[in-house]
Amino acid sequence: MLKLQSILVPVDLTGGSQYAYSIARDLAAKFHAAIHVLYVTPTAGPFEMLFRRMGEGENAAVSEEHERSVLEALESDYGGYDPIKHVHRKGTSIAETVLAYADECEIDMIVMATRGHRGLEHPVLGGVTGDIVRHTTRPVLTVRTRSDERVDFGGFRRVAAAVDFAGESREVVRAAKQIASSYGASVTILFVAEEHQVPVFSDTGLISVMTLKVDEEIAARAADALKQLDEETGSSDLERDHVVLRGKPSRELVRYAEESGVDLIVIGRRGHSPHEGLLLGTVTEHVVRRSSCPVLTFGQAEEE
Repeated sequence: MLKLQSILVPVDLTGGSQYAYSIARDLAAKFHAAIHVLYVTPTAGPFEMLFRRMGEGENAAVSEEHERSVLEALESDYGGYDPIKHVHRKGTSIAETVLAYADECEIDMIVMATRGHRGLEHPVLGGVTGDIVRHTTRPVLTVRTRSDERVDFGGFRRVAAAVDFAGESREVVRAAKQIASSYGASVTILFVAEEHQVPVFSDTGLISVMTLKVDEEIAARAADALKQLDEETGSSDLERDHVVLRGKPSRELVRYAEESGVDLIVIGRRGHSPHEGLLLGTVTEHVVRRSSCPVLTFGQAEEE
C-alpha cells in the first residue's frame, strides 16, 4: 500500500522543477498530502567562495539577503497549495542534504526533475538524482526535462508497472494500481523477456554477433505469470492489460511507453539481475535517464 502523507520536491528554480512541482501538487491533492519545497545552496559553491573573501559583517548581510531572496522565490514560484512548507538549506552535498531532510521530516515520496539549470547559482539537479534514487528507501518520482519551459501537469491516464517477478514486483504493481485508481487511469503490467547478443567466431577468425531469441514457451509462461500477479494484487475494477515484450529491457520499456502513450512508469529499484543492488548501469537507471514520461522507482536502497 502506497503511503502518501508528505511529498518532498527538491527544486532549482527552473521550468523543470516547476513541472515536477505541478505533478507533486496534483498527487498531494489526490492523496491529501502535505508538500515540502526544498532548495539547497551548496556550501562549497561559487557564492560561498565569494562570501569567504568578504568581511564577516558583510558576509552575514549578503547571506541573509540571499536567504530571503531564495525563500521569496520559492513562495512565489511554488505556491497555490495548502499545506505547503518552503525550506532553504545549505550543505556540502545536495543529495545528502535532500536525503537528510527527507529522514528528518519522514517524507513519503520525493518528486524531482532529472535535469536542471546549469547556471552558477545552482548545480544541475540531474547530477544528484542518481544518488537520491540509489540511497533512499523512499519512492522517488523523477521527471525528465529538456528546457526551462514551464509545463503544467495534465494527469495520469495510463500507468505501466514494469516487473521482473523478483525484487519489488508486487509492491510496484500495487503502487501502480493505487495511483491509477486515484486518476481513473488504466494499468499495463509488463515484463520484458530479455534477448541476448553473443559473439560468434567463424573458422576464418571473423567475429559476428548472434541474438539468442526467447523461447516461446517462456514468453507464454510469463504472460500467465503476469495474470497471476495481477490477481494477487487486487483492484479488479481497474482497466488493465498484460504485455510481454522481447529485447533489451530498458530500451523496450522506454519504446513501449512512448509508442503506447504511457504517462507514468512504475519500476522496482532492485530486481533479479547479475548486478542486483546496483543502480547505475541497470535497467532502472537507464529507464530513469531515457524515459520521456515520469518514472516512479520503488524498493530498497543500494547497500554500502
